[in-house]
Amino acid sequence: MTGPDRHRPLKVLVDNSVKSFGIVAHGIHESIPGIENPLFLIQARPARTPDEKWLSSQIECLPTIARLSQEGTLKLYTYEELRWEAWKRSDSFPAQPFGNVFRENEITNVPSAIRRGLFSDVEPSEHMKAEALIEFCRLLLDGPLDRLLAAPIWQSKLTDFEKRNLDNIDRFRMICRPLSENQYGDAFHLWTSETNELSYFLTADRKFLRAATNQKKTALPCRPITPSVLLDELGIKERDPLPFEYGCRYLLSGRKYD
Repeated sequence: MTGPDRHRPLKVLVDNSVKSFGIVAHGIHESIPGIENPLFLIQARPARTPDEKWLSSQIECLPTIARLSQEGTLKLYTYEELRWEAWKRSDSFPAQPFGNVFRENEITNVPSAIRRGLFSDVEPSEHMKAEALIEFCRLLLDGPLDRLLAAPIWQSKLTDFEKRNLDNIDRFRMICRPLSENQYGDAFHLWTSETNELSYFLTADRKFLRAATNQKKTALPCRPITPSVLLDELGIKERDPLPFEYGCRYLLSGRKYD
């Protein structure tokens, strides 16, 4: 990609690390003396420690990114593996009316580069485990794909999109080459972004970013990128404020409680 086309929205796959950090508050109940029912409040997340300055800077980019999506500068995407990954998380990115900077954003689905469900028939609880996606990536990297896919049953189940991706499986293998096994899931997210011709894979995982971009011989048509670098590439220096101040509590009306 040579640079942003300002006439079309940039297509961005949003990693769950970004979605999770986009939840900046949660609901709590505060007992009031003399009142039977507790008061419901919005509790903003506390400020990060000085050692987490980089992470704070990424979180503080997210309201701006959410606004740019609503305005049409960016178009946000997800897909089934990220949804499985989200469902197993403790917060599961709840659809609450407060605290989530992406709550008003439309996030569009794209197809997985290859549907994992075609190759395994397991319970949902097993399917959601990170190890299950890593095991699937091992199959794509080292398994007997030619023999498996020669069977007519697979040819009837695969979409043309998936067949093209399997024909180009060396591309996925190239992305994974410098990575550790525990980064295969993110590599699969990046590959899915690329096969869907998205511009960026937006993530706050610094270890994966360093490893994935340290491939001097491998061009990445879909770039893994942090929130701050994305805004820098768009030439945006000002940051929209977070909806709540760090550590503060609020009434549902939006007024500070403390």
